[in-house]
Amino acid sequence: TWMGTRARLLKMEELVWAVKNLDSDDAEQYFRTTLGYCGIKTLPHDWRKRVLIGSDRKQSTTARENLAGQANDVPDELPDAQKALVDFALPGLRKLLGYC
Repeated sequence: TWMGTRARLLKMEELVWAVKNLDSDDAEQYFRTTLGYCGIKTLPHDWRKRVLIGSDRKQSTTARENLAGQANDVPDELPDAQKALVDFALPGLRKLLGYC
């Protein structure tokens, strides 16, 4: 559990890793566990195909390369000034989430 609740924290880096390593046993366990949090107890027989379709950046309206205007200026990592703002607004959050 996360922060004393039944909520689960999913890190984008772990999800990306699992998608990139879809044929591994670790990725299958990741999706089995993650979908289990959503009440899906049995993986569909075509779960890998579904993940591939769902993770296709060409079909995503939020993939970085599909954004238009200033929105496509999203950095790979927050600049120091943005990190400082997060730390000011929510002290300890970046550390709690594993980003320090």
